[in-house]
Amino acid sequence: MQNNHQSSSLLANSNENLEDDIDLNSSTNSSNNSNSSNNNNINNSNNSSSNSLNVVKTSTNVNNKPTTLSQSSILLASNSIYKYINKYGKLPNYVTISGYKYSMSEFMYILSKTITYKYNKITSSIKVKYDVKNPSKASGNSIKGTISSKTYYSYAKNIVAFIEKNNQAPNFVTSSLGKIQYQTAIFGLNKVLNYIYVKGKLPSTLSFNVKASHSINKYLPVYNSGSSSSSSSSSSNSGSSGSSSIVAGKSTKLSQTAIFQASKNVKNYVLKYGKLPNYVTISGFKFSIPEYTYLVSKAIAYKCLKYSNSVNVKWNVKNPSNPSGVTIKKIISKSRYYALAKKAFKYIDSNNRIPNYISSSFGKIQYQTFVYGFSRIGEYMHTYKSVPSTLTLSVSKTSALNKNIPKYSRSSSNSNSTHSYNLSANKNAIWVHSGDMKNVDLDLLGKYGIGNIFIHEDMFNYPTTAIDWIKNATAKGFKIHIWFTTFYNATSNKWTNPIIESSKTLNQAYFNKVISRAKYYAGISGVAGIHLDYLRYPGTSGNNASIFHYDNGKNGADAITEFVRQLSVAVKAINPKIILSAALMPEKNDAAIYYGQDAPRLGQYLDVLVPMLYEGNYGKDNAWIQSTTKWYITNSGGAEVWGGLYAYHSDKNPTRLTVAELTEDCKSVLDGGGNGVAIFRWGIVNLFNLLGIK
Repeated sequence: MQNNHQSSSLLANSNENLEDDIDLNSSTNSSNNSNSSNNNNINNSNNSSSNSLNVVKTSTNVNNKPTTLSQSSILLASNSIYKYINKYGKLPNYVTISGYKYSMSEFMYILSKTITYKYNKITSSIKVKYDVKNPSKASGNSIKGTISSKTYYSYAKNIVAFIEKNNQAPNFVTSSLGKIQYQTAIFGLNKVLNYIYVKGKLPSTLSFNVKASHSINKYLPVYNSGSSSSSSSSSSNSGSSGSSSIVAGKSTKLSQTAIFQASKNVKNYVLKYGKLPNYVTISGFKFSIPEYTYLVSKAIAYKCLKYSNSVNVKWNVKNPSNPSGVTIKKIISKSRYYALAKKAFKYIDSNNRIPNYISSSFGKIQYQTFVYGFSRIGEYMHTYKSVPSTLTLSVSKTSALNKNIPKYSRSSSNSNSTHSYNLSANKNAIWVHSGDMKNVDLDLLGKYGIGNIFIHEDMFNYPTTAIDWIKNATAKGFKIHIWFTTFYNATSNKWTNPIIESSKTLNQAYFNKVISRAKYYAGISGVAGIHLDYLRYPGTSGNNASIFHYDNGKNGADAITEFVRQLSVAVKAINPKIILSAALMPEKNDAAIYYGQDAPRLGQYLDVLVPMLYEGNYGKDNAWIQSTTKWYITNSGGAEVWGGLYAYHSDKNPTRLTVAELTEDCKSVLDGGGNGVAIFRWGIVNLFNLLGIK
């Protein structure tokens, strides 16, 4: 049976591109033009994508200065910097690591020190050096060429020595390629760490192709930590960058991409429930509908004008005093809906309140109606990456939409930060795709007794958003497990054999590659677990665990077990409390023969076994779920057993199970002695209160 979990890999999707140089001599602006034609009626769409990374940040702000930084947090920051440079062609003013903002000169020291540690295989944290001054007069040559790891290590070591002696960043680094200007040097050092972030090892060489006249060398980042280190904004001077920033736990800017993606959620909510939601989550922060209206109206106006600017957030916009309007049944042209959007945000700018209605040539458009209309425009822009030529609205003044005024208070339990749940001993889990990260309702999960979230590693394609989301979820009491695939890549549809057939040896290089990912995730603050998927052979007649051998007769099951042993040792050395789990096929003893999953032996190294009890795929019933759970409990090797359940009938029939049907499946797991249940997945489940199962 095919495990039907999300299986794309961060490394598999991005390794090849990240080996290449950033082309700093080409334009960094990206176009969202689309060849799709505009429809008169803006239609529904099921397309989804993650919000683009717009914040050079890895955690939320704190008041105390860290004395040391973990290497994993520095590597994560290097990835954010890498993307920032690639997008904007210059360095940001600062980067936030473990809650504190560091100037680029301070970050140069951190980069250099980390490289020297990595080169010498030192794993300890990096001691921070604060208040490093900018170079007095940065200068240098055009740099084109490749240097060895030994050479860039020596440059990093020299930079550390220079800064420790002078408490100032150097104007340039003398090299065999010429004088490497300060900004280019940071770019190069950061490339090294970003390579380690992706590949898990030092690159053998470092290539440059940066002209002295390039914009990266023309802009000298400036950041005054004394004035805004933890609570005030520091502009990145990015022009029409479309970037965002997070300050003191609140967003100050949002990209148009993020706003338009959120618009899809608003539109879909209205279509499902007939009213506006009380709030919408954008880039990890909840916004009231009046606040959202300001954002979307301004983003629409910007898009119509072909501006790519981010939108400044306006907090605490008040609800309308007395919404009113007429029935609207009209096809509205682009020029007219642009004018309506402009009226909306200008009114809010002047009054800090949303208007009761917007006047138009076809009558007063009530608050709820125009917000819904704006959400449809935003959803269209998100889906088609273009501006619709018209907007068709057909909303009665007496509709349910116009009767409900959404209300949201940050002091209520809806707040991201105020409501937590006692989930410390909880054994229930749910799988969440990375694309659903911002849609998952944590409050609902907490109330319904689901305390563990298996979230796919692709969330770290946007590391700042991921780190903020993890912090928010853990503050509510959830245990966050990073879910990733091991021996199968869904993107390429290829399996990796744990055994190298030609030499009949373990595929140790591949083991190390996967384990490096697990080690990285284990070092992230707030990550409670690692969940392994596709920990197996395909199980087909020509590709099952029993037919491959290594080391004088050991087979595929031995190889899978050895991989898990190595991974367990590695991640528990970083975080002894990490919960290591794996999704297993439910064929009991036969799973070792076909898939290499020897449950009793795996349970010696895993904390939780999650047998995938997908009864519909096997034509089985609740008695099978119960008996299979009982077998895994008896043969768990000391690990706990959380029964994995589909929230729908089968792969061939993805219709959701009713609450009654899913309840019976959960009962069967518990009746079989299971310690908890794991439901696949958020977005296709009829949830209910698992705490009420008897």
